[in-house]
Amino acid sequence: MGRKDDLKDIALKHNEKMNRLYSGEIQKSISTTQVFGTDFARDEMDGKRAEFVLEKSYTQESVLKHANGKKLAVLNFASYRHAGGGFINGAMAQEEALCHASFLYNVLSSFPDYYEWNEANYNMGLYMNRALYSPGVYFFNDDDSKYVSADVITCAAPNRSVMLKNGKFSEEQNESALKDRIRFIRDICDSSCVEVLIAGAFGCGVFAQRPEKVASLFVELFSDTNVKQVVFAVPPDRNYDSFERVLNSIGLK
Repeated sequence: MGRKDDLKDIALKHNEKMNRLYSGEIQKSISTTQVFGTDFARDEMDGKRAEFVLEKSYTQESVLKHANGKKLAVLNFASYRHAGGGFINGAMAQEEALCHASFLYNVLSSFPDYYEWNEANYNMGLYMNRALYSPGVYFFNDDDSKYVSADVITCAAPNRSVMLKNGKFSEEQNESALKDRIRFIRDICDSSCVEVLIAGAFGCGVFAQRPEKVASLFVELFSDTNVKQVVFAVPPDRNYDSFERVLNSIGLK
């Protein structure tokens, strides 16, 4: 078996284990999950600048670190069309890693209508302002000896790689959609009274968003919010270096 087959087998067993041990908690998260659509915006408010923290870590590690009683939400850099991305088929990126560390996939896979709508509204690869807000998802440490509860915002970034491959939309259209998507995420946080958001290099993997632009837009838009702290959890790679440069350049790190 190759690595992908191994991950697929692990994913299937993890999914079954979560259903067996946490069926009640999973059903509670499913029943309280909200769908946010294209017409959503927060109420008018006077916000303040969040505190920005850059951590050299994976998202699930920062979730475990910051679950300390404040209302915590984690941004799932989601697939627009498939619950859990390629989790159940052995793929591995940020969304899949979150699913391996939690019962998130068990929740997301219960919303086929959400993904079917997205499939029918592809918008050239820019996608649309659509998200699931799932409360009370359990995240586990490596040996499952400890867990914390966090809310999850499942939202896809615009897929810039589509533009790079076939030119169906422009760089200006991509940047406009990216800014609007991050504003949408901020509005969800504010309407849901989130105090701490675990974010990061949103869309900077296979979707090919530029990390400098993502970091700058998060700082710009979360300078008018009730969110107290935005934690950028970024593994030690070029994306981390880009986030560090942006935060240093504006005196926030």
